[in-house]
Amino acid sequence: MSEENTIQISDDVNEIVSHNSRDPHHAHNGKQISLVLLSPNGTYIVTYSEDDKSIEGWIVDNSKLILDSQVNVPEESKNIFMIKVNDSKIVCFLCKRNHEVCIEIFQISNEHRPFKLNPKLKKWQPTIFFQKNGNLVINTSFKILIYSPHDEINDELILMSSCEISNNKGNFIDEDNNVWAISSNYLFHWDLETSRLKFSYSLGFMATHSKTNNKLTVMSKGNYILVKHYDEIAIFSKGVHFPIRNIRLINSDMKIELCEVQNNVYLLAFNSPEKYTINIIYDITDIYDRTDIYDITDTNKQPVDASRIFNDENSENDSKNKFILCEYNSGSKKAFGLVDGKISCINLSDLNWHDFYESHKGEDDFICWNNYLCQTAFEKNYCNDTLAFPDMESIRSLFSKEHKNIQQINFDNQKYKWRISRTTNKLLVYTNEKVKLCSINIFKKQNSSKFQELKWKILNNNALALLDNKTIKIFEYNNNKESIKIQYKFRRNSGLKVKEFSGPILPIMSDFLN
Repeated sequence: MSEENTIQISDDVNEIVSHNSRDPHHAHNGKQISLVLLSPNGTYIVTYSEDDKSIEGWIVDNSKLILDSQVNVPEESKNIFMIKVNDSKIVCFLCKRNHEVCIEIFQISNEHRPFKLNPKLKKWQPTIFFQKNGNLVINTSFKILIYSPHDEINDELILMSSCEISNNKGNFIDEDNNVWAISSNYLFHWDLETSRLKFSYSLGFMATHSKTNNKLTVMSKGNYILVKHYDEIAIFSKGVHFPIRNIRLINSDMKIELCEVQNNVYLLAFNSPEKYTINIIYDITDIYDRTDIYDITDTNKQPVDASRIFNDENSENDSKNKFILCEYNSGSKKAFGLVDGKISCINLSDLNWHDFYESHKGEDDFICWNNYLCQTAFEKNYCNDTLAFPDMESIRSLFSKEHKNIQQINFDNQKYKWRISRTTNKLLVYTNEKVKLCSINIFKKQNSSKFQELKWKILNNNALALLDNKTIKIFEYNNNKESIKIQYKFRRNSGLKVKEFSGPILPIMSDFLN
């Protein structure tokens, strides 16, 4: 390999080289990279340039990135919004074509090799990812499909197994073929082969978005299970129903990784510069170029700003302050990102996450677990007891024929009042000075007959339970955001029975797998 074909990005850990006649300087014809995607085992990378409409392949060789081959995206493939790659260089992406979502599959090589799905995928908008064994997983809102890595004779990916899931707000399958799905309040864990429910977990938050698999991630490390849905994170000990942590991230598009060292598990949360994804919420600006590390085992420990791992703020070399993290592989301990729109790799094999965290844990006082939980300093011991320790006695009393609704629904601290408006279909919160703070619709549509049968009761944590014949909802007021949130919802079309609420926890719906 000649020296002319080597680009030195960093003095000791970074190198980009070419094993062919193409100059890595001119990957994507010199245009800026928009997306960086890493294969499951961290051996291959693809980059996508929105400006050049091209996909480049890169071989990961220790700390070197070797430029492989380029594929031009067909002109008719507009608005690429999801790209995945496996370790065999098979690329799968979703795009808009003639107002429909299409899936494209090919292998990066000197010759363009398109693949087909057998059987074909119907016109759904799925979520896609590759497992470490090369299998392609396609998630729709109600079905999980697993395709074989590659049939070299027919250039096909053949369907190996599938399962149907209903009544969920997101589903996911992990490397061990465990099926995960969430309802409004719970995470369910099934065995794919037997379709048996193995365990259920109380999320500690209300999943209000529906059919959004691209916003659901489930991962495990050691004895911990982590679920991310939009900007909400719940962390569990395996086999324990209630979460040991809940975190609310800055925005829903943050990526997460779990890092384990010295029996400690750390959560790495970071933003990526994916400006061309459909579900982006924020542009990447300085305030959101933050990378944080959390100790998930100690509630009193606050997160640490990890951006200093990847950037030397004291360096006179400006290029060492521009690294934007896009992918991190916890197995190889390599970080992949962009510097001025060009691909870059950092080897972190010598980094001890525990030592780094302990040496910086007192430096970021303005960020802590309580801030991410949207709590004030006076509420740091707050526990979401609506779900963890529900007021079941008060809830059961709603089913009593002698139950009478209280017209003045006062909070225990007497600072606020719940108010139900039959004329406007609103649940409202007022101050004692009769100042309206916020409101929320009780029913999707105005329905006078439902109001006739509506019963309500304030619970021991100031949440409000509303019961009609078929549905119970529990509302909470968030003082910091001055907003009302549905914390729990349970419905039976045949009608609710008090015996379903006879236990110490709120009932859950478990009719996901058909």
